[in-house]
Amino acid sequence: MVAVRDAQNRADGSAAQLIQSSPGLERVKLNKMIQTAVLERAAKDAGVTVSPREVGEFRQAQLEKAGSSERLEASALEQAQLAPAQLEADARFKLLRDKLFEHYGSQDKALERLAAAAKELHITVNPRYGVWDAQQIVLGDQATPWITQRTRPEQPAAGA
Repeated sequence: MVAVRDAQNRADGSAAQLIQSSPGLERVKLNKMIQTAVLERAAKDAGVTVSPREVGEFRQAQLEKAGSSERLEASALEQAQLAPAQLEADARFKLLRDKLFEHYGSQDKALERLAAAAKELHITVNPRYGVWDAQQIVLGDQATPWITQRTRPEQPAAGA
């Protein structure tokens, strides 16, 4: 999360807008971390792997589509709250997900295996971030009337 906020603060002229457009960044990043762990477990169980070469080729295709590394990084930051250093891990995630879908022959079957892997991992989440739904493989909202926000939402760094 810190890498994303740092990248947002370095964005020329749009730092405040980027930060304001991602108020739930902590939950987004936690959700992705948990989904990655579940995906890794399901892929391991299925014998599905992604090579560094595949990741490199995928990243090259992304770069060519974007036109430049600056555009790719700006787009990833704005649309997916990804810092430049997180692009490779995101590419690996997408490739592994797609290979798992292909391995099981359908998205529905793959999602069943992902849900089973999520249950096997016995994931628990601090209620302030929501509740983990192993069936949907997502961090969902949870009503927590006993938790009161006493701090203001994140503000852009001075000079941003």
